[in-house]
Amino acid sequence: MENRRALMKSTDMQAPLQKIVVDTCVVATEQYDEERDVAAYVKKHMDKYDGGVWHCVLGKDFGCYVSHLDGYFSYFQYQGKSMIVFRTQ
Repeated sequence: MENRRALMKSTDMQAPLQKIVVDTCVVATEQYDEERDVAAYVKKHMDKYDGGVWHCVLGKDFGCYVSHLDGYFSYFQYQGKSMIVFRTQ
């Protein structure tokens, strides 16, 4: 079984929501090869799960500065890629 550990870099999410986000990203990376497909899966899943408007950015080399709702931001690394998942209204 491959390593499913995510290296958390920055988050203000509560642990249960953070686990759902990471688990969703793991499932998406197992199902899809293209980064845009992974991001779309995560975004759509979180929109349905929690409501609001979710966003997912992932890749190996990018910069980012975003506004988000308090308690709804997570930045972590998984399988050599950085992932940012956050919610706005």
